[in-house]
Amino acid sequence: MSLNSIEREILEKIAQNQLITKMELIKFLKNEKKVANAKGVLDSAIKSLSSNGFINIINPIGATCLVITQDGSKVLEE
Repeated sequence: MSLNSIEREILEKIAQNQLITKMELIKFLKNEKKVANAKGVLDSAIKSLSSNGFINIINPIGATCLVITQDGSKVLEE
């Protein structure tokens, strides 16, 4: 499975942080990547990455957080 560029960048950001909130990723997309519809783009990427088993969605602190899976780490190594 090949990732599009934004999915890869999101996956890399999750891998860097180990655990990241959805809000932090929205800020990352808006500020660093200059994505116009950051929430929509992120929701789509999360759905794709999650359905492929590259990330897990957890709610440890009441906020939606994302963590990378072993499969996600392997994809980044390719």
